[in-house]
Amino acid sequence: KGACAPLLRLVERKLRAWDHQLKHLSRASQVTRRTTNPLPTKVRSMIVQAFAKIEEKELLCYLPCLIGCLQNASASTNSPLADFLISRASNDRYEKEVHFRTYLYWALLNGSSSRGSGSLSSQRFCNLCQALLGKLNEKLAKKNECALKQLQRGYNLVTSMSMTPVDLEGTALSDYIRLQV
Repeated sequence: KGACAPLLRLVERKLRAWDHQLKHLSRASQVTRRTTNPLPTKVRSMIVQAFAKIEEKELLCYLPCLIGCLQNASASTNSPLADFLISRASNDRYEKEVHFRTYLYWALLNGSSSRGSGSLSSQRFCNLCQALLGKLNEKLAKKNECALKQLQRGYNLVTSMSMTPVDLEGTALSDYIRLQV
């Protein structure tokens, strides 16, 4: 706690300054300025390192916020946060963290398929999610093909369930689903 105190003070000071700066901008310029993170890259890396020490169960609680941070970051697949998320989901060391990998996969899939309001930032986030999803698929194909197949099978199952004809019942429904998956 004592070693982190200077870092926490720096983060708080930067965020207060950023908030103060945003209050004095015109409404039009706030939109473009909000995408800039006020924290230096080194500080962001240190924050990500703190997340690296967290167990899967707790990390899942933060995942929506972490994905939100990606949305507000620059559209780079090489940010410390993006690298951490992809590495954690594809690393053999965390093989038992099926939930994290699955939740991240679906969050990126959702982000890559929705264009949102059509704004430039929504399109950038969509493109970033597509790129990160491709990066995750590529890493899993190299390191853990079984995990990739499980994710793709889940996706195929959900897709087929959402497109299943409503008039099928009983064995006809079972046969249809088996053919789709």
